[in-house]
Amino acid sequence: MRWRIIWLVTFLAGLFYLLEYVLPTRVNPLTPLRADVGVFLLVVASFNLLLGWGMLVSKHAKTLWRREAGWVNSVGFLGSLVAMLVVGFWHDWPQATPPEWVEGAFQLLYYHIFMPLVATVFSLLAFFMVSAAFRAFKMRTAEASLLMLSAFVVMIGQVPVGQWLAAQSPLLAFPQATVFILGVVTAAVVRALIFGVVIGALAMALRLWLGLERGAFFERRA
Repeated sequence: MRWRIIWLVTFLAGLFYLLEYVLPTRVNPLTPLRADVGVFLLVVASFNLLLGWGMLVSKHAKTLWRREAGWVNSVGFLGSLVAMLVVGFWHDWPQATPPEWVEGAFQLLYYHIFMPLVATVFSLLAFFMVSAAFRAFKMRTAEASLLMLSAFVVMIGQVPVGQWLAAQSPLLAFPQATVFILGVVTAAVVRALIFGVVIGALAMALRLWLGLERGAFFERRA
């Protein structure tokens, strides 16, 4: 019966918001309940966050206990989790003045360890993007050549060299071409992509709402 309960709760939640936004406000009995339902969903989301933490801690604790491959990473995860929880709660606890060492530990953990790690991850993503762009800009087809040409125009149009070339000759109007590519061509493509993404999200939402999606729970109907 588990998948039936999950589907019923999902269907009722989707039906509530569908009717709340479709029915006229003057005759809609669901509008006064929207704030309470929103608070309830926040509580459920908080429990989901706690469940996620519990699953991560359980997984890494088992890895550490059994000394499986990568147990050193589990030590780092569990140690950093406990340290940040203790220092974070102590640092931000209302109506409490934390000692100086707590402030120093918070600065060390958050601004000198966590933020550099975030910057490192984004820098790695930047290198992956450059690598993908290098492979995509190989002019083997007409589409790749057009992509390379447009990228070159946009890049030159946003640096001082492009401004200098445009001042030397009206034919080298890289800044104006950059504005046209970004404001017209790229904007149209982005709108088309967003339109497709919204249609896909709507289709996925309908599948989840009607219980047609196959996943961790719905695949066990038999």
